[in-house]
Amino acid sequence: MTRGPTAAELLRVGARDLESAGRADVDTPRLDAEVLLRRVLDQSREALLVRLDQTVSCAAAAQYRALLVRRSRGEPVAYLTGRKEFYGLSLRVGPEVLVPRPETEILVEAAIGRVPYGSIVVDVGTGSGAIAVALAANRQDVRVVATDRSARALAVARSNARGHGLDARVGFIECDLAAALGSHVAVVLANLPYIPTGDLGGLPPTVVDFEPRLALDGGRDGLDVYRGLLDQLRLYHRGITLLCFEIGAGQERPMRDEIAHRWPDATVDVLPDLRGIPRVVLAKL
Repeated sequence: MTRGPTAAELLRVGARDLESAGRADVDTPRLDAEVLLRRVLDQSREALLVRLDQTVSCAAAAQYRALLVRRSRGEPVAYLTGRKEFYGLSLRVGPEVLVPRPETEILVEAAIGRVPYGSIVVDVGTGSGAIAVALAANRQDVRVVATDRSARALAVARSNARGHGLDARVGFIECDLAAALGSHVAVVLANLPYIPTGDLGGLPPTVVDFEPRLALDGGRDGLDVYRGLLDQLRLYHRGITLLCFEIGAGQERPMRDEIAHRWPDATVDVLPDLRGIPRVVLAKL
């Protein structure tokens, strides 16, 4: 019987193959190789590292090599493993949704500290449900309604809420932005598409080739989808007291202007990300 390779051998070959792919967007070959092997073996990092001499079955080795090929072509690791860590939670992800980014944790942190007690909070364009689930997991007093126009994205989000035991406090609505919401909304959170259409070609291939364009493309200046949301909120949801939005580089001033145009008396603060880029807009209405 043919002996299978050891975990150490697979890691060595995997890191070498990913490095030799020569892609700028595959920039952590050793880590990626390890994460993919852990996925195949269903082992924690600690368990894998103390058992590097374990023999891996030929079937598992073949599955691992198939994942390496996909990663070497730029497919995100999160899609290959089906999971992504976000704000201390393990979330299901797939090509139906964007991979949650660390920058969005700034929005969650801001919301946790600022949402009034007992509020009904809306997470518009929820995608994987990362924001809704993280907020509900850390604020037991709030109820969250998550919206998305994609039924496939909502299926992912529902599974994440269910997986963390939050079904009772996180609900889901398939609609365009906030179109189907009632009148009792106090807080609106959103990480909507904000990449200007002309900038999409400059994104890393691992993003533009694999993640859903609908969740990236924000129109001419990146704020078209946000304008649609602001118009809906101004016309139909007059009880809102707080907006919390994620934005991109160079969008602070335009977003301030859009909010002031609709709510002249709003107080707006902006939080930077770790690179100093204005990232989260907080508007008290």
